[in-house]
Amino acid sequence: EFVDRWLDDFLLNYIGSQMLLSQYLACVRGRPTGIIDSDCDVSRVCRQAIAVVTELCERDVGRAPHIILERTSAKQGGLGTAHFSYIPEYLKFMLVEVLSNSCRATQDVCSRGEDPRDRPITVLVCGDAREVVIRVADRAMGIPFEVGKRIWSYLYSEAPETSSCTVPGSENDQLPITFAGHGAGLPLSRLYARYLGGSLDLVSWPGYGTDVFISLPRLSSEQVEVVPDVDDSDDEV
Repeated sequence: EFVDRWLDDFLLNYIGSQMLLSQYLACVRGRPTGIIDSDCDVSRVCRQAIAVVTELCERDVGRAPHIILERTSAKQGGLGTAHFSYIPEYLKFMLVEVLSNSCRATQDVCSRGEDPRDRPITVLVCGDAREVVIRVADRAMGIPFEVGKRIWSYLYSEAPETSSCTVPGSENDQLPITFAGHGAGLPLSRLYARYLGGSLDLVSWPGYGTDVFISLPRLSSEQVEVVPDVDDSDDEV
């Protein structure tokens, strides 16, 4: 737990520094709003993430589960797509990591010859005036009970050692190398969601599948940066 708390604090500081640097460089290069998209189309970012994960999955395994994108919006009477001010690169990173986990889990379940396309992954985008919620639901039999909260640990992973994940803002943030990470992807994605006032939660349905919920505030007043607590009592000398 100490290592995970330390990495949370370290990576939150990194996210803040990287965001400031990326924002500055984007503005210098002629983008008035920098890395922020004042009209971020969540569905478009979802489609991009789906394309990335599908390509990586087909390249590494030979075939990919079918990923279905559904959209709704309570604010628009059940029609339309969600638009709000956000950083698309951060949202794409979270979606790629979550979808990669779902695809890998689905491939593992289908390793005995079952077609992974028979276990589709559903991405639902919905929202109201205050928040946007993205649900990624798979049918990969859920997370084993013995794993528990270890899924949020940077030291836990069931992926091959050759895999990796790429942090937004780095020089090589266009595509991850493979479609499953070293275990850092899920907790790091939760940090990116929390950094601007959102959340990333997971619900496992034993014997059926897993749902991941990404909740992001639409109101700028609620998109408040989260910074580490420097007065942590555990850091006594």
